[in-house]
Amino acid sequence: MSQVGSAEPSAPGAPSRELTEFLIELATGLQKRAMYPEGHPMLLATVDRLLARLAALVGDRPALAIGVARTQLLVDGCATDAHHLLCRELAARLHRHRVASLRIEAAVTAAELDQLLARLAGEPGRGQRALGLSAPGNSEWSHVTLQPTGYERLGLRGTGAGDDPAEEPASGGELFWLELARLALDGEQPSPAGSEGAADVAAALSRRIADPHAAAGVLAGLSRLAESVQTESGEAAAEMRARVSALISLLEPGALTRLIAAGSDAERERFTAAAAAALTPEAVVDVMDAAATATRRTISPHLLRLLRKLGHLADAGPDSARVAADAAVRRHAASLLTDWGLDDPNPTQYTGVLEVMADRNAMPAADADLAPDPLVILWTALEVGVPEPRGCAAALELVAAGRTTEVLDALAATPEGPTSEPIWRAVGTPEALRAALLAHGIDHAPVRTLIRRLGVAAVDPLLDLLGRAEDHATRAGALAALEALGTPSAARAVERLADAPWYLQRNLLHLLGRVRPWPEGFSPAPWATHPDGRVRREAIKLLLDLPAHRDEGLSRGLADADPGITAVALATALESCPVSVLPLIERMARDPARLSAHRVMAIRVLARSRSARALESLASLAVTRTRWLRRQRLAPKSPEVLAAIAGLATHWPGEPRVQQVLAAAERHADADVRAAARRGA
Repeated sequence: MSQVGSAEPSAPGAPSRELTEFLIELATGLQKRAMYPEGHPMLLATVDRLLARLAALVGDRPALAIGVARTQLLVDGCATDAHHLLCRELAARLHRHRVASLRIEAAVTAAELDQLLARLAGEPGRGQRALGLSAPGNSEWSHVTLQPTGYERLGLRGTGAGDDPAEEPASGGELFWLELARLALDGEQPSPAGSEGAADVAAALSRRIADPHAAAGVLAGLSRLAESVQTESGEAAAEMRARVSALISLLEPGALTRLIAAGSDAERERFTAAAAAALTPEAVVDVMDAAATATRRTISPHLLRLLRKLGHLADAGPDSARVAADAAVRRHAASLLTDWGLDDPNPTQYTGVLEVMADRNAMPAADADLAPDPLVILWTALEVGVPEPRGCAAALELVAAGRTTEVLDALAATPEGPTSEPIWRAVGTPEALRAALLAHGIDHAPVRTLIRRLGVAAVDPLLDLLGRAEDHATRAGALAALEALGTPSAARAVERLADAPWYLQRNLLHLLGRVRPWPEGFSPAPWATHPDGRVRREAIKLLLDLPAHRDEGLSRGLADADPGITAVALATALESCPVSVLPLIERMARDPARLSAHRVMAIRVLARSRSARALESLASLAVTRTRWLRRQRLAPKSPEVLAAIAGLATHWPGEPRVQQVLAAAERHADADVRAAARRGA
């Protein structure tokens, strides 16, 4: 199971707290870089914090890759909230610089990050060329890679060949396509650049549609994608329109009909309307034909043949005829959506009732097929405003039959008030919530309404969902709902913590990090020694958040074998490090067996302590002695040496021995070494 807070676009899930903090730090750093002059102390502190956030975020990964859309960023399949002001402004700035993706390696230097901020802080068109067009990252920076926007290469081709896997989605349509691809691949993460072709996605969707519940989700995803194509414009939207239309045509025979039949009436109407307005004419005809079959309506065979000829003419005919043919197909499709014609004006069941009524020897009371559907009774009770007693009884009968979501859908379509309140009270139970969560998940709007109405009684069903969820989106939704319920969620999480499996312990600890206060007497310390590193990480993060346990959390985190936990502890120490932990930091800074990124962070922590021992440690790391005459000289360039020189320049520029080191660094042939020496100027 994936870690809490890790990602999928898609639908793109919510990003982790560490990722959000890094993106906010990057956005505010760009704002400060545009406000303050070169060399200002605020800029130096900003670069240090960014490096600390980055190290804590990447852990033992080699790099962080960020995809750029117009108003969102995409990392590990998770899209940022388009309404988050700082993340939205950061995405817009990168988009203006024509950057499709940004890759920052864990070994990035402070000088490289400072130069990146300086280049991005300028506005394209105001004396500066867009950074994506000049693409300096491929030549000037060793650990930062920029991928410029290339709309001709962003699409998922029909065969999947020729796509660049480094490309990131550049529009809302790309994000919805990734969501649809994820549904098709049964939760597997598609390539961020969209290397899955329409044929591959169509084949996977044809298999997934066999499951009615999965088909309903796929239909909703296709509706969102078609609506996105309808509202967007430009080359990317035209390419997406062709891609979605190709997907429709590549589905297996009968798959499109089964897909439309699996949705509700409202979802079918939404999909067919969006498809008729957004897809190519040939795809529109396929959708209308499948919709007619799925809903047991008919289209005249002569009209269908005519529409197919018009669709082919609109896609491949002479230029003079394409526009008229396209308009004709869409006009007839809109007419069909508003006025379907039926061979038989009466539904089949109604015709059977009429025949039974005409036969005096028939006994309709004994025919089970003619028994009233409780859902019809429920709808009737809600429409006439008389919920009791028949409406409540019908609702309870539906719940007992496993049709809870149908009751919730009916209640959701009825304004809250005297009519719906008695039925809400009748079906508003934890058992009904469990059934609804099992059938439709937590993203179903009526389910969220039931959670809100149940309040504290919804905690246990949500914790059960958290324990069995296999995808990040479901876990994130359950955690958000539990967080909204507040302190009762924390109390029940603590009660379940001891006996839970490791993956649920990790999620419960993550929940406790978001909900305060905790029950009296609770401490996360016992889980800081758990055999699984993912559980230890959440426990140590809780210790670091508590002032009374921060020293213990730092000691445990710095000594932990998990690189991600060590990075979290170092990031905390960089903000505030007690004297008792400095010996551990010093040993880590000197230990060549440690990760380079961890040693660099440890050196920065030592520098910020400003202690005499830290001065000695940094000076010994920055210089070495020759073999014969034992003269001092700068140590060979490395991230650790650059961090030591920068720390000496920032915090001890007046020390005589430090001045000698800085003078040697300023004369060095390497630009990074000279830049590190100038950081304290």
